[in-house]
Parts: sequence; structure tokens; C-alpha cells
Amino acid sequence: WCHHLPAKGQGRFYALKGVRPDEELTQLPAGVSLESIVRLQVPELEGERHLVILKAN
Repeated sequence: WCHHLPAKGQGRFYALKGVRPDEELTQLPAGVSLESIVRLQVPELEGERHLVILKAN
């Protein structure tokens, strides 16, 4: 996992996902928390897309 990359307190990790990853988010490592999930609308693309923003604590 990449939890060591963002700076603590101000760093963010952006993950582009398909279906909303609720089950994955229950398994975040210590020191990482969910900041927000943005549902994306991609022109000419069927299916779900989400931008998951994680924060380093």
C-alpha cells in the first residue's frame, strides 16, 4: 500500500475507483482516514466511477 507517500496532516492520496469501494474502506491502515468520495460522470462511459480522497493522519 502507499500510505507512506502523503505527508502527515496535509498529504492526500487520490484513488480512482469504479464501484463505490465501501468494503475496501473498512480496511484502511492505521494513520489513513477517508476525507471524501466524489461520484464522477464520465462522458460516453457506462458504469460507476468514484474519486476517493484519503488523508494521512
